[in-house]
Amino acid sequence: MFEIGTVISLLLLFVGMLNYFNTMVSSIQNRKLNFSIMESVGMSRRQIRKLLIYEGILYAGGSVFLTLTIGMGITYFVFQSMNYMKIPFAIPVLTLIYAILLIMILCIFTPIITHKKIVKNRSIVERLREYE
Repeated sequence: MFEIGTVISLLLLFVGMLNYFNTMVSSIQNRKLNFSIMESVGMSRRQIRKLLIYEGILYAGGSVFLTLTIGMGITYFVFQSMNYMKIPFAIPVLTLIYAILLIMILCIFTPIITHKKIVKNRSIVERLREYE
């Protein structure tokens, strides 16, 4: 039963990560013009990178908060409804901490790497000309 739960958890983690990657890449591609305009009026690439880091932290914090509140409640309810052997409910704290750290790392570095690949060290003028 433990192995089945682990496999299901890893599959859900993988699907969630792919969904997040897709959402962030699409979001940054849709906002290329906005980032170029912000740079043209004086915002530095470092400030844009900081903006993307804060956005990633907000995504990670929101998902961790929802998981620790609503997700934990649903998990407890499902566990108790299927607990015919009266096993006490326990939270694997160390595994949970590792998962939270993984989520934070992924949510912080995905937007930065995506923006870096989209910009490709091109000048502001070249990026703005794409939209003419």
